[in-house]
Amino acid sequence: MIDVADVVRWVEEKMGASLLSSNSRVYIVGSFINRPRDCNDVDLLVVLPREYCKKITVEFRVLKTEFKYKFGLPLDCLILTEKEFEQISIIIDSMLNGAHRRIF
Repeated sequence: MIDVADVVRWVEEKMGASLLSSNSRVYIVGSFINRPRDCNDVDLLVVLPREYCKKITVEFRVLKTEFKYKFGLPLDCLILTEKEFEQISIIIDSMLNGAHRRIF
């Protein structure tokens, strides 16, 4: 069975250097946090400076297939610039009041 630690290790292994060098904030959100056995996917929220948005988006697109093959679940990534994150902070605050875990 997949758990949060497995996802954190995988993201660190595959994207850690890129995410850390871009000062990204990465959260695991959604049902996977509390009910990994019952979830249908793994949701990540990535907040980063605008200049890294395209690069990180391309990297996640490539890795989504690998994630599905390794863990048997789809990986969904919501990637926002810092400005976008600030603009929709009410919605994001509501989402982060639920199940989440910051991993970077």
